[in-house]
Amino acid sequence: MSVVLKSVSLRYPGREEKALKNVSLEIKKGEIYGILGPTGSGKSSLMWSLNGLTTEKLHARLEGDIIVDGLNTKEHTAAELAQHVGLVLSDPSYSIVSTRVLDDVGFGPSNLGLPTEEIQSRIYYALQATRLSGFENRNTNDLSGGETQALAIAGVLAMKPQILVLDEPLCLLDPIGKYFVLGVIKRLNEEYGATIIISEAGGDIEPFAQFVDGIALIVNGEVKAQGDPSEVFEEREMLVRAGIMSPQVTELGWKLRGANLVQGRLPVTLENLKELVSPLLKEKVQGIGIDRKSAQHLKEPVSAKNPIIKVRNLHIWFPGVRKGEWIKALNGVSFDIYEGDFLGLIGQNGSGKSTLSLSLVGLLKPTNPDAQVIVDGINIHQKKTSIPEIIKHINYTFQNPDDMLFTETPYDEVSYAFKLQGMSRDKYLPLVDQALKTWGIEDIKNEPIMNLTKDKKTLLANAVITSMNPKILIIDEPTTGLDYAGGNKVLSILKKINEEQGKTIIVITHNMKLVAEYARHVIALKSGEILMQGSTREVFANPEKLKEAWLSPPQITQFCQSMTQYGFPSDVLTIDEAFKEVTRLYGSN
Repeated sequence: MSVVLKSVSLRYPGREEKALKNVSLEIKKGEIYGILGPTGSGKSSLMWSLNGLTTEKLHARLEGDIIVDGLNTKEHTAAELAQHVGLVLSDPSYSIVSTRVLDDVGFGPSNLGLPTEEIQSRIYYALQATRLSGFENRNTNDLSGGETQALAIAGVLAMKPQILVLDEPLCLLDPIGKYFVLGVIKRLNEEYGATIIISEAGGDIEPFAQFVDGIALIVNGEVKAQGDPSEVFEEREMLVRAGIMSPQVTELGWKLRGANLVQGRLPVTLENLKELVSPLLKEKVQGIGIDRKSAQHLKEPVSAKNPIIKVRNLHIWFPGVRKGEWIKALNGVSFDIYEGDFLGLIGQNGSGKSTLSLSLVGLLKPTNPDAQVIVDGINIHQKKTSIPEIIKHINYTFQNPDDMLFTETPYDEVSYAFKLQGMSRDKYLPLVDQALKTWGIEDIKNEPIMNLTKDKKTLLANAVITSMNPKILIIDEPTTGLDYAGGNKVLSILKKINEEQGKTIIVITHNMKLVAEYARHVIALKSGEILMQGSTREVFANPEKLKEAWLSPPQITQFCQSMTQYGFPSDVLTIDEAFKEVTRLYGSN
């Protein structure tokens, strides 16, 4: 066995409840193993324990034994264990130690005392593997969230450890980038025999399920189920109670099984579902000439109004590391967004999504003086337009809530802006209470922010922004690090605000499932330019174009697009729509 946990329990100082409770696992050498669980379930505690960090650095009390690569973690330091276990943290910024990409990737191998040629070979292998070739001289502080995630993985890949532990490594990567990085890790597994352990909260369940050989489901610090992916996803009620949604193809498999159309093992991958459904439809519909170009469930378009956001010829360039070098973050972008829309802003890592959003709220200025950025009738980049004036019209939630939270409690955080404006307590108190209630965090309003989990911090950051009542909300990666239930909660609240208050919502995300479910329109960026824009169906119905920006439609859309020979439309967006298509085609004569 590569990793063995024997009756492991873990308790942090000052905490009554154990983070892990009597966990026993055996992971074979060369296996790719998944740790699945909702936010706060104990996944990170388990992952950090594998190289001794929880006990040595966080002073947790460990009961039981953890054996990694033949070493008992109680008998070795974290530094000794790090030569056997490479850990990629869920927050990649914690892993970055240098200001230059090349130096950061080389930091680990350099500390192993390897020859210069070997260090250079490992650096360029890791950079190529993570799609960071050409970034060698980039400042690590200038990387996007996804690029930072890729760099953290590159730093560990360069160490070529026998056990590679990745704590939710996919959440900041673009859709195709997720599979690309997983492919790199799989090659490391196949070529070097490395054992891979990867955790997931449910937001990226499709690539996770396709990648792993086995899964342990952890809820409240306990292992609730173990087995191969299909076996674990049979525990549907338990998964739902834990706030985890199975892969879209698995969910469709459940519906088809419930309708007595299929039997046997649940599908876990796209190919599994095609193998399950194709025989069902082959005799029914093959060759009868069904050609449906649309799922005919189109969401109502936003009423034709004057655009609430109008952008014309927007360029933003950043200086590079070398003298005279410029990086084009946005290159002549032009578009309109209409009042009351719910828009998904998507694109590959580093495509300019966050740069565009920061420009819309006045935090980044255009490089070219003839650019136009008009928001709710005001010129954002006029010298006389102040930030306090801008936030009455549009505001922005950063993808990392820690970048914008700085007071002691949620109540203090939401109150701060009102106090800054000189508003009396009796006037702002109802506004604060309403914002906390809207986001479901009124019960923690007096808790220390530093003790809050990532999902609570995300809800708080959104409460801060919405409390100011701007007409337009930009939410950058609202589901990062959240499980399915947490991400769905955030989007459901935004949908309610959009429908009941008429707010214009712009969501920046790599989660194509949530874009398909909630967004009416989409703007797709590629390398600082607009690749596609239109209704969500129109954009997702063009997968080949999306590939240019390392994007792909949701898994259920991909399934229907792979089955057009049986009469499936190419613009299906949801599991329910796909189920209707299967049953419709099955009933065809």
